[in-house]
Amino acid sequence: MVKWVHRSEDNYVFVLKDALPKNILDMMEQVLLAYLPIPSFIDGTNIDKNTRDSEVRFMQYNESNTYVRNWLMNVANEYSSYFPNTDEFGKTINSRKGSLLPEPVQVTTYKQNNFYNWHIDGSAQDPRHMTLMAQLSKSDEYEGGNFEIEDLTLPSFVRDKGTVILMKPHLKHRVTPVLKGERNSMITWFQTTNKT
Repeated sequence: MVKWVHRSEDNYVFVLKDALPKNILDMMEQVLLAYLPIPSFIDGTNIDKNTRDSEVRFMQYNESNTYVRNWLMNVANEYSSYFPNTDEFGKTINSRKGSLLPEPVQVTTYKQNNFYNWHIDGSAQDPRHMTLMAQLSKSDEYEGGNFEIEDLTLPSFVRDKGTVILMKPHLKHRVTPVLKGERNSMITWFQTTNKT
């Protein structure tokens, strides 16, 4: 697996080529086929097509897909030390208790002219500590639709099917408009449990 790493201050970004296992790619294909899409929200309740225009599907965890959650937990265990708790000033809090748990998986579809403008997934003190995104489409299946992080040049393989990106949720990012074809991606966020 090719690993690209960026670090600025305490902000890490990992781009991992061919990191998404085939069985999870297959499950995401099933989600795309079997789950009904809903319009994409920007804050859990509001739709703003000037900010975001795409479709989403949510995969809840159950007995038939426990391997997806298990894989996500393994990723969280491997990379959680790079995504520590921070206070409202962005200062690292060394006393994180509990472990990172994934939210339900979101599969997002961007069709022609769909996009997501600059946004963050959570503030520095948000319960979300890590964002995971995985590319589900081949790079030649669409034009445009580039994933970008503000002030950062990502490697070209970020568009390759199976590539996984790990980053802090408060980094500003976007998906540029899709000009042709369809772009699908898998996203989840990890929150810290309240275990003592």
